Amino acid sequence: MGIEVLKLIAVGAIVAMPPGPVLVLVLQKTLQHGRTSGFCTGLGAMFADAIYATVGLFTLGLIQGFINDNESLIMLAGGLIIVLVGCLMAFRNKPPRNARERHTSKLTKAGFGMQAFVCALSNPGAIAIMMALLAVFSLDAKTLACPIWLAIMCVALGEACYWFIFTGIVSHSLNFGEKGLRRIARFGGLILMVIGAGTAIAGLIKMI
Repeated sequence: MGIEVLKLIAVGAIVAMPPGPVLVLVLQKTLQHGRTSGFCTGLGAMFADAIYATVGLFTLGLIQGFINDNESLIMLAGGLIIVLVGCLMAFRNKPPRNARERHTSKLTKAGFGMQAFVCALSNPGAIAIMMALLAVFSLDAKTLACPIWLAIMCVALGEACYWFIFTGIVSHSLNFGEKGLRRIARFGGLILMVIGAGTAIAGLIKMI
């Protein structure tokens, strides 16, 4: 069960990495209002992704027979999707303009979280990434050794840890500029590309 928990935590961390409106929101709130506001924004996205994780775990359980019969193909396709997300993150990510300019806001920290929750929940790509990750790591509600509530909490914990580290880096490096932000994005993208490539190669080897 320990390995399974680590996989679930990894899913939560990886699903938060791709660039998009949520990442921009977290970055902006951190630079404009401080680390706590940025972290609360990330937690809002975490709750939305927890919902997607719940849907994904139960959905994969319903189609477990298909997954077992096409495990190698799913690993190959899922790995390639993760590689694509990593490429987009590494080479197409652009920091928000004027994100370092601080200004006052009427929104509270809870409001920032709700803003990110709605933003993440309305992103159709998030559920696709979540499904790909769960399939790659062979995680579904029927075969989990741990209770489903613990699985969701592990996914949430992984994402919370990611946002905690991310906002910490941003808040302590306010002078790294646009080039620094791009380097961070490229580093995270390269990590995803390595994970995806490894998964895709493993799937290809099984197919041969």
